[in-house]
Amino acid sequence: VAPKHNKNLLPNQLSTSSTQLKDVCALNSTAGPSPLSSPVKHLLQSTSRKTMTRSQARIASLPSAKCSQQLLVSGPAMNLRSKKQAPKPLVGDSSEYILSTLEAINSPTVSKFLVKLSKLQGSEYTINGQPYPAAFFSEISKPQNWVSSLKKHGAYLASRRITLLDSMFTSIMSNKFMSFSQNLNTSAYAWNPLLIAYARGVVDGRPSQLAWLKDVDIGYMPMNWGKRHWVALAIDLCRGHIDILDPFEDCTPQRKVVSYMSPIAQMLPSLLQSLSNDVPATWPSTGFTFMRVPHLAQNDRGGDCGPMSLKFIELHSHQLTSSLQHLTKKQVDSIRMHYAMDLYAEYLSFS
Repeated sequence: VAPKHNKNLLPNQLSTSSTQLKDVCALNSTAGPSPLSSPVKHLLQSTSRKTMTRSQARIASLPSAKCSQQLLVSGPAMNLRSKKQAPKPLVGDSSEYILSTLEAINSPTVSKFLVKLSKLQGSEYTINGQPYPAAFFSEISKPQNWVSSLKKHGAYLASRRITLLDSMFTSIMSNKFMSFSQNLNTSAYAWNPLLIAYARGVVDGRPSQLAWLKDVDIGYMPMNWGKRHWVALAIDLCRGHIDILDPFEDCTPQRKVVSYMSPIAQMLPSLLQSLSNDVPATWPSTGFTFMRVPHLAQNDRGGDCGPMSLKFIELHSHQLTSSLQHLTKKQVDSIRMHYAMDLYAEYLSFS
């Protein structure tokens, strides 16, 4: 069962140069999407399952996007702390690195990694107070396991007025939508303190506060739809529009997209208006608009929507649109292995 929200906590943030594991979702699980914060937080369950295929070719061009810190770990069992020293953030384009994660890792390195994992059987990890089984790293690396990861490039993205959030934001929005809808005076709605913290940029572990609209134009975040599918959102705060980066469009009919997105589209303008009188006059009067970005690479074999969604965030935020269209299964396999090895190196190291 996912941990309950603690209203006294602030969202957390990984260091700029570190790899981040975000969420692990079980398909058809009885538990909803985990309300996770930015460092490694919570493992629900990994499972693989084939889903419908998609044969339509993706060739058209894409709209490009416009335009940290400590790792806190605790707990009783095999507590892991980052092995890396947190350097002063560098403001530099990470496009070259992101593209390198699409390439296969050389066999000796992978073999060394797998040997180390084999020696960890029976171990349990506690990262940031949450227990992880011995198979934690291997499940990330295996294709078609429902897991998701994200690499942060905070300083560079902040220089472009971009922020990255975790799935807790959309989870809270979805859970509070009914009470929000029943409130006749939305301007007086009592907002969850975590939502306010996100919008003000008051995030635990970040050296600076990047307030939305004042310091941020674009917000990226993963979102779980129906406890069975992951997408990524690119929220343009200036235009009042949300681009949906969906790695498996056949999984969700359009009517369900409207149902899943309505909480974000309708609540976000009111949240920002409650915090600032200086909001764009061009915002749509009925709430933020949204659409699925066409012609993205698709997860037609199933099970990879999590890592693909988060890789979409990396690619879209760096305007690497060609790779968004043409990710292959082999590249997705490489992405997963890179994520697993980066996390292993972050917490256990290869030495």
